[in-house]
Amino acid sequence: MIKIQNLSKIYDAGGQKVIALDNINLTIKDGSIFGIIGLSGAGKSSLVRCINRLEEPTSGRIYIDDIDITSLDKKSLREARKKIGMIFQHFNLLSNATVFENVAFPLMIAGYPKKKIKERVYELLRLVDLEEKSQAYPSQLSGGQKQRVGIARALANHPRILLSDEATSALDPKTTKSILHLLKDINRKFGITIVIITHEMDVIKEICDEVAVIENGKIIEQASVVDLFTNPSADTTRTFIEDITESLPESIKISSKPDEKFVKISFRGSITSEPVISRMIKKFDVDVNIIKGSVDNVRDISIGKLLISITGNPDNILHSIEYLKETGLKVEVLTNELVDR
Repeated sequence: MIKIQNLSKIYDAGGQKVIALDNINLTIKDGSIFGIIGLSGAGKSSLVRCINRLEEPTSGRIYIDDIDITSLDKKSLREARKKIGMIFQHFNLLSNATVFENVAFPLMIAGYPKKKIKERVYELLRLVDLEEKSQAYPSQLSGGQKQRVGIARALANHPRILLSDEATSALDPKTTKSILHLLKDINRKFGITIVIITHEMDVIKEICDEVAVIENGKIIEQASVVDLFTNPSADTTRTFIEDITESLPESIKISSKPDEKFVKISFRGSITSEPVISRMIKKFDVDVNIIKGSVDNVRDISIGKLLISITGNPDNILHSIEYLKETGLKVEVLTNELVDR
């Protein structure tokens, strides 16, 4: 388990203090895939680099399996880092070394016997599906292949934790999916805790169990990925998740007339396949216009959003909205102010 307590990081930029991290507190469970998302400059890379002390915290504590990483001397830190692999955005491969040599490098540093290095490297190259590229150089590889080499290298010393700093941001969408699938497979096979830094909500949605949102060096929201997608509370979080009221046609005018209500509905799980709206129409004698809708699959759970207008008798409309809430849906009656904010 990773426990981060009251962590702060302050840089000195030409005599001026820049607060990159401001009293961060996080707990990351063993074997989970934990996402940290934020805009550029939010502090997410500083945070992940403090975990293995590539950046030295200004204050606070970081515990990994009850060992205070921030208190270790250089020798003890080198040993601890063997159990913390890291994947970088721009791969950080040795350009003059082959794929085999890049993966072997951390094993050589750790003093592995030559025979064991060879066995371990080919085991890792099979895992990332690059065995046939063992003698190629980084310049001969695609971006996705380079990142697979980076992942194999990060796994060399049998780490318990894998840190991923924007590992897919330089890749195209198809390659990103393949890398995320590989990371999920690694997590499932070996139980490795993975911490993913990203500015892409699609990455969080695809792979993470839990997510923290960072803004101006502070954690402003933390939740399971499913809860975050269905009920984001912070404005910054909402910027990462497309709101169904965005980009409405000009012909759609949100009104506050008593005989017409515009309603935003969020739902998840098995209820996505139930005919809730048709039952409501029959039960309360109202008309419904479906303006916009979407269904996503997040961690194998269906999550839906729906924007509808309900017209009819004002009392029947109010009863129908209460009915929707009673079925377990998250319901929000919209006004112009809510849409324009």
